[in-house]
Amino acid sequence: MVSLTDRELMVEYLRWYEIVSNDRKDWEYDGDELLPARSAMEFVRDTWTDEERALIDAVDAYWLDHADQVNEFFRYEHARRGEADLSDLVQGGRAPEITTDHWWWYPIKQQRAVA
Repeated sequence: MVSLTDRELMVEYLRWYEIVSNDRKDWEYDGDELLPARSAMEFVRDTWTDEERALIDAVDAYWLDHADQVNEFFRYEHARRGEADLSDLVQGGRAPEITTDHWWWYPIKQQRAVA
Protein backbone atom coordinates (compact mmCIF):
# COMPACT_ATOMS: atom_id res chain seq x y z
CA MET A 1 0.00 0.00 0.00
CA VAL A 2 1.22 3.46 -0.88
CA SER A 3 1.46 6.24 1.70
CA LEU A 4 2.11 9.86 0.89
CA THR A 5 4.87 11.84 2.54
CA ASP A 6 2.64 14.90 2.92
CA ARG A 7 -0.98 14.27 2.01
CA GLU A 8 -2.15 17.65 3.31
CA LEU A 9 0.31 19.41 0.98
CA MET A 10 -0.98 17.43 -2.02
CA VAL A 11 -4.54 18.46 -1.16
CA GLU A 12 -3.43 22.08 -0.75
CA TYR A 13 -1.78 22.06 -4.19
CA LEU A 14 -4.98 20.71 -5.74
CA ARG A 15 -6.99 23.59 -4.29
CA TRP A 16 -5.24 25.74 -6.91
CA TYR A 17 -6.69 23.75 -9.81
CA GLU A 18 -8.32 26.78 -11.44
CA ILE A 19 -4.97 28.44 -12.21
CA VAL A 20 -4.98 26.50 -15.48
CA SER A 21 -7.34 29.21 -16.75
CA ASN A 22 -4.56 31.77 -16.40
CA ASP A 23 -1.44 32.27 -18.41
CA ARG A 24 1.32 29.97 -17.19
CA LYS A 25 3.80 32.86 -16.93
CA ASP A 26 1.58 34.36 -14.23
CA TRP A 27 2.29 31.32 -12.08
CA GLU A 28 5.81 30.51 -13.21
CA TYR A 29 6.44 27.08 -11.72
CA ASP A 30 3.58 26.87 -9.22
CA GLY A 31 1.69 24.79 -11.73
CA ASP A 32 4.43 22.16 -11.70
CA GLU A 33 3.02 20.65 -8.54
CA LEU A 34 -0.52 20.07 -9.78
CA LEU A 35 -0.06 16.97 -11.92
CA PRO A 36 2.21 15.21 -9.41
CA ALA A 37 -0.23 16.07 -6.60
CA ARG A 38 -3.15 14.69 -8.60
CA SER A 39 -1.26 11.46 -9.29
CA ALA A 40 -0.11 11.16 -5.68
CA MET A 41 -3.72 11.37 -4.55
CA GLU A 42 -4.72 8.80 -7.16
CA PHE A 43 -2.23 6.38 -5.61
CA VAL A 44 -4.25 6.54 -2.36
CA ARG A 45 -7.73 6.70 -3.92
CA ASP A 46 -9.06 3.97 -1.60
CA THR A 47 -8.41 6.17 1.42
CA TRP A 48 -9.90 9.48 0.22
CA THR A 49 -12.04 11.35 2.70
CA ASP A 50 -15.34 12.81 1.55
CA GLU A 51 -13.72 16.25 1.44
CA GLU A 52 -10.82 14.97 -0.68
CA ARG A 53 -13.19 13.16 -3.03
CA ALA A 54 -15.25 16.33 -3.51
CA LEU A 55 -12.12 18.36 -4.24
CA ILE A 56 -10.72 15.83 -6.69
CA ASP A 57 -14.09 15.51 -8.41
CA ALA A 58 -14.08 19.31 -8.80
CA VAL A 59 -10.50 19.28 -10.14
CA ASP A 60 -11.28 16.59 -12.69
CA ALA A 61 -14.52 18.21 -13.83
CA TYR A 62 -12.91 21.63 -14.17
CA TRP A 63 -9.93 20.31 -16.09
CA LEU A 64 -12.11 18.32 -18.46
CA ASP A 65 -14.39 21.32 -19.00
CA HIS A 66 -11.36 23.52 -19.73
CA ALA A 67 -9.43 21.04 -21.87
CA ASP A 68 -7.82 23.59 -24.19
CA GLN A 69 -6.56 25.65 -21.28
CA VAL A 70 -5.32 22.55 -19.46
CA ASN A 71 -3.49 21.37 -22.57
CA GLU A 72 -1.83 24.76 -22.97
CA PHE A 73 -1.00 25.15 -19.28
CA PHE A 74 0.55 21.68 -18.99
CA ARG A 75 2.09 21.40 -22.45
CA TYR A 76 5.61 21.08 -21.02
CA GLU A 77 4.56 18.40 -18.51
CA HIS A 78 2.60 16.53 -21.17
CA ALA A 79 5.67 16.47 -23.43
CA ARG A 80 7.95 15.26 -20.63
CA ARG A 81 5.65 12.97 -18.64
CA GLY A 82 8.09 10.09 -19.00
CA GLU A 83 10.53 12.07 -16.89
CA ALA A 84 8.09 12.73 -14.05
CA ASP A 85 9.52 11.60 -10.74
CA LEU A 86 7.02 11.21 -7.94
CA SER A 87 9.32 9.29 -5.60
CA ASP A 88 9.58 12.18 -3.14
CA LEU A 89 5.79 12.21 -2.73
CA VAL A 90 5.44 8.67 -1.41
CA GLN A 91 6.87 7.16 1.74
CA GLY A 92 9.72 4.83 1.00
CA GLY A 93 10.55 6.78 -2.15
CA ARG A 94 9.07 4.28 -4.59
CA ALA A 95 6.11 5.67 -6.47
CA PRO A 96 3.86 3.46 -8.60
CA GLU A 97 4.10 3.93 -12.33
CA ILE A 98 2.10 6.70 -13.93
CA THR A 99 -0.27 4.82 -16.21
CA THR A 100 -2.71 6.01 -18.85
CA ASP A 101 -5.37 5.96 -16.11
CA HIS A 102 -3.71 9.18 -14.96
CA TRP A 103 -5.29 11.00 -17.88
CA TRP A 104 -4.18 14.45 -16.65
CA TRP A 105 -0.60 13.65 -17.80
CA TYR A 106 -1.81 13.51 -21.42
CA PRO A 107 -3.34 16.16 -23.66
CA ILE A 108 -7.09 16.05 -23.20
CA LYS A 109 -9.05 15.20 -26.29
CA GLN A 110 -12.38 16.88 -26.06
CA GLN A 111 -15.23 14.56 -26.79
CA ARG A 112 -18.11 16.12 -28.67
CA ALA A 113 -21.55 14.70 -28.15
CA VAL A 114 -23.05 13.53 -31.40
CA ALA A 115 -26.63 14.68 -31.65
